[in-house]
Amino acid sequence: MIRIPVTGSARVLKLSLIAFLLSPATLVWAQGSALEEVIVTAQKREESIQDVGIAITAFSGEQLDALGITDSTAIAEFTPGVHISGNNAGYTQQFTIRGATQNDFNDLAEAPNAVYVDEAYQAAGQAQLFSQFDMERVELLKGPQGTLFGRNATGGLVHYVTKKPGDEFEGYGDIQYGRFDTVRFEGAVGGPLAEGVKARISGFYRNHDPMLKNVFQPQDVAQGGYGPWIGNTGGLNGSTDGQADMWAEDSHAIRGQLLLEPSDTVEIQMKGQYAKRVTTSGPYQNVATISEVDAKGRVVNTLYSNATTNPNSCEQLIVGTTDCIPGGSPFDLDFNDTRPAPHTDFFGYHDPDGVEGLTISTDHALDDYDTYEIWSVTGKVTIDFDFATLVAVLNYSDQDKDTSLDVDSGPGPQFIVTGDSILDWYTQEIRLEGDTDNYRWIFGTYYMTIDGEFSQNLSDTIGGINTFAALFGGPPAWGQFWDLSFDAFLKTKSFSLFGQVDYDLTDKLMFSLGGRGIWEKKDYEFNSNFFINTRDATVEGLRSGDMPLGASPFPYHEEETDDFLWSGRVGLQYAHNDDLMLYANFNRGVKAGSCNSPLLTFLTPDEYCYDEEILLAYEVGFKSTIMDGRARVNGSFYYYDYSDYQVFQFIGTSGAVFNADAEYYGGEVEIFANPIDNLDLIFGIAYIDPTVKDVSVANSGEPDGSGRVFRDVEPSFTPEVQFNALGRYTWPLAVGGSVALQVDGNYASSAFHNINNFDTHYMPSYWRGNASLSWYSADERWEVTGFIDNFSDTRNVNIGFELAAVCGCDEQSAGWPRTYGVKLRYNYF
Repeated sequence: MIRIPVTGSARVLKLSLIAFLLSPATLVWAQGSALEEVIVTAQKREESIQDVGIAITAFSGEQLDALGITDSTAIAEFTPGVHISGNNAGYTQQFTIRGATQNDFNDLAEAPNAVYVDEAYQAAGQAQLFSQFDMERVELLKGPQGTLFGRNATGGLVHYVTKKPGDEFEGYGDIQYGRFDTVRFEGAVGGPLAEGVKARISGFYRNHDPMLKNVFQPQDVAQGGYGPWIGNTGGLNGSTDGQADMWAEDSHAIRGQLLLEPSDTVEIQMKGQYAKRVTTSGPYQNVATISEVDAKGRVVNTLYSNATTNPNSCEQLIVGTTDCIPGGSPFDLDFNDTRPAPHTDFFGYHDPDGVEGLTISTDHALDDYDTYEIWSVTGKVTIDFDFATLVAVLNYSDQDKDTSLDVDSGPGPQFIVTGDSILDWYTQEIRLEGDTDNYRWIFGTYYMTIDGEFSQNLSDTIGGINTFAALFGGPPAWGQFWDLSFDAFLKTKSFSLFGQVDYDLTDKLMFSLGGRGIWEKKDYEFNSNFFINTRDATVEGLRSGDMPLGASPFPYHEEETDDFLWSGRVGLQYAHNDDLMLYANFNRGVKAGSCNSPLLTFLTPDEYCYDEEILLAYEVGFKSTIMDGRARVNGSFYYYDYSDYQVFQFIGTSGAVFNADAEYYGGEVEIFANPIDNLDLIFGIAYIDPTVKDVSVANSGEPDGSGRVFRDVEPSFTPEVQFNALGRYTWPLAVGGSVALQVDGNYASSAFHNINNFDTHYMPSYWRGNASLSWYSADERWEVTGFIDNFSDTRNVNIGFELAAVCGCDEQSAGWPRTYGVKLRYNYF
């Protein structure tokens, strides 16, 4: 926990108490004073973050409020070396830490950077999105953490710690109103109920109107050039499920906690939480693109389609020329070489205001179909003995998810992708920890089960082009509309033993040694079939009890894996003096293998499941205090050597994970300074030079692999350079209270949203800035803040999927537009 003296000046300056970046610490500054001590649990024991030889960034709950962070993944904006990947136009997000990334939208896949909430592992990639309210702190650990946090922590770990019941009755309410009629409320009350019994209940609500106006009109649908296979004698129509405006949200969550202290040596914590999020369909936008195809029929690059790159209005280009591939793409069913115009998709659509604009024309958009629901229960028991402390942490979580979106994100009634998944997991950790005068130790066991079911279909839009029925069904199917669907089932069981010892060789030099052994078993089953499409926003499949249409072109696959994995750590930490600490670490990290769930993507039997990822990480760093305690400078530098790095590739209309080797170099430095009273400045920078080796970016399908095109590439969602800065000045008022002005911003250099690194996969660099003006009452109870987020209205591309061969377009989404509003908070204590 972070210890802040309860004084008027401490509350006045709480917004300046923000440290982010590589810093091995969250920095807490009182007005005109030296830095306060910060306590974290990065090594599962309480210690000062400046004394931990790991690159850590931590945010207190007050600092999260000060920064205006209301989404759990937004901390990446304030942490160099950390970025965000995702899918479903940002409705699903995952952390990228030092280039360890994966934007696989298979709901059965686990992320390469582990997320924990109150020491409980979140097995689903989206499970952390509702933890961002009533927080005690957030800790972000960079580099492999597989010794003490043993689940898939190859790249790093994010740990959310919720606010616990306290010794005194207290509470707060925080309400916000802003652009797009955004309403957000957060509140909590808690305190003692009886001797040895404390409780806390907290809640969250957020709602905003659509940010994208859907201007779809029936006349936007191209009608010419189609034969009788369209299945609709009256011509093409948009989806029968409607064309709603997009990018709206309605979310709520509630959390209850009970803390029992039956004796001085026993503590029992119990927590239950429920959350639900309902959104419109994923707010992708359509950008015209074109494939470059070589003599073997391989797509070796993609370009934005316009009068310069595609003057002949081709559907596909012969690589290195502006000449059309004869026959074009089969997916639009017009069976010619060209599209209506150079700057449009296959169906003649061009988004007039581009990805940066706030209008869209899409034939399939629902206002309340996409739903994410999760509930969980967590228990923790702590028993202090004379020689050690016994800790047991148990968690059960259950998640349901439904999504539906228009594949081409335009008015062409081609394909719709819809998915639903059910995932539940149970984790249990039991550990014993203790210390003596010159060493500290921890040993424990960990057990986990995950049971997942995931179905997804790619469907012909009812009233649309009818691609599947035309290509696979022939004339008897021309009056029907088909789905290609899969049903995937994955069960995981994992058991591990772990331990770590920190030994003081001298009063300045400490040696650390730790390791973890993991026994893991997976059972996987995959079915893919054609079905009749009965509704665009419905998943037909075996899980739903539907009847498939004859034999499937995709084989049934079943596989069982049984592996032993291990991770380890060796470290040295040298305290030169009270103001300088140096450290050097070697870590062996591991991320378990898993299995793919392809949709219209042909894989060999050996490609359905992929191997574990192994990382050898070498790191040195320092933590220092300078300027007589008025500034801290912290840094770390690393070299990563990956074996079987897990590469996610989007292929056709789906994706799969493959293994490749990789090599990364990088470093991060941060500065936090209080050069004069009332002024706080923060700067941070991160650099990374990553290479993923010999990635197969194209394939003509020869069984011996001779048809593959291999290239060295950059990992996706990994900017080479990131920079963060913050400045804040506070004016004490003569009448009491204070006013504070804060300006902050972050820069990220260019990156790719697809591991193939084609031209259209490039995401340009961007800069985003925020500003706020706050008033605080003298008694610390009232706060009023006016804010502008993204005051430059930067609409940076943050996610994309290549569909050049399918619709002559890519799906792309951009970051939030400029928002502004006011926030009122009342604290009771």
